[in-house]
Amino acid sequence: RIINGDDMGLGKTAQTIATLTGAGAKCILVICPATLKENWKREWKMWTGKEAMVLNDRVKNTWPQYYKVGMINVFICNYESLKKYFIQQINKPEDKPLRLNHIVFKETIDLFDAVVIDELHRTKDYKTQLSKFCMGITRGKEYVIGLTGTPVVNKPIDLLAQLQIIGRLVEFGGYKGFTDRFCQGYNQSSNLKELNFLLNKTCFFRRLKKDVLNDLPDKMRQIVSCEITNQKDYNKAQADFINFLRENLNKSEGEITTALRGEAMVQMGILKKLSAKGKIDAMIEQIREVVEAGEKIIVFATHKDVIAELKQAIPGSVTVIGDDSMDQRQRNVDAFQNNPKCQVILCNIQSGGVGITLTSSSRVAFIELPWHPAHADQAEDRAWRIGQKNSVQCTYLLGKDTIDEYIYNIIEKKRAMVAQVTGAENDISTEHSMVDDLIGMFTKNV
Repeated sequence: RIINGDDMGLGKTAQTIATLTGAGAKCILVICPATLKENWKREWKMWTGKEAMVLNDRVKNTWPQYYKVGMINVFICNYESLKKYFIQQINKPEDKPLRLNHIVFKETIDLFDAVVIDELHRTKDYKTQLSKFCMGITRGKEYVIGLTGTPVVNKPIDLLAQLQIIGRLVEFGGYKGFTDRFCQGYNQSSNLKELNFLLNKTCFFRRLKKDVLNDLPDKMRQIVSCEITNQKDYNKAQADFINFLRENLNKSEGEITTALRGEAMVQMGILKKLSAKGKIDAMIEQIREVVEAGEKIIVFATHKDVIAELKQAIPGSVTVIGDDSMDQRQRNVDAFQNNPKCQVILCNIQSGGVGITLTSSSRVAFIELPWHPAHADQAEDRAWRIGQKNSVQCTYLLGKDTIDEYIYNIIEKKRAMVAQVTGAENDISTEHSMVDDLIGMFTKNV
């Protein structure tokens, strides 16, 4: 029953999977943000070779059977769906605040002997439904692991619900003991050294990147797969594209002509844009997590309106895009490099992917993918260059079951070829080659 407070990018997910596998946990529930469900499923498979199940409406009533017959023992649920899957009813009187004993939980929570709560700080408000749900679900469990790089967002009281959820609040004097000892004074914070000592002694550990820098690669790539919010629109556009290929490949007897290639590229561009639009909420969530942790982040996109939506949602962010004048670009780069309050820069892959230095951040994220591996590498290297003091983490946000997955697979294959064939980038990464490969992948559905 611990809180893993490691800095971002130090492998909290892998540590948790290893811990619960080594402990022999029998039935595991992972509670996480909606954007991370697919990532947890993918990582569980990658590290253990075993499937995990994301809870959805198709298995709302049947998921326990998968565990009982020995097929699956890891289940993943986002915060917003806890009520749907695990709450029988809520009997709160209208004139009373919500208490844990007002909530009737389904018996299925008794199947779990281990619960993981990713981004645990989301439960920091002791009074919310979400915190009460998590308290009830984790009560009496042998293993409870909370993951958060920002356990205290504002004041020590942020820890109150988190400690209750992992079953450790009693060791801090309970609710009254904790607030009396650590939440007093003008800033509602007191005896902080003692609190830090108790946390590290009982249930909390934290490593910063600088503590383990010698153990980290210079540059790491991470894939985060998420469900897009406009799946119906995307599916329709993809069906239209597959029909287009079916008609035109027959006419050209399977040959990818110049005209076919050009039209296919236009239609694939539509699919790319739809996927990007469907990932905006997920990217905003990721940016906010980084900012709340006190870090800076560089975000790369292709379409102007995608960047515009991100900029509107993230106050204080700056841009490097084609519409910016050279003076404006330089002012924005300088602000990002030198002003601690300027934490987010939104870059067009073409305009911001070359010629600028952004070493004040070691976090790079892509909401859209370029057509060429070289363009992705150049964009990553705005942070990974002389002057960078940390390991650079590059996150690719891919829409689940979209063209993103095809493009990233091709990029990775071409990167591998480039690594083997020195100086072959110009031959291997041509636009024609990329488009032909994508058409080849889509024609498997034709």
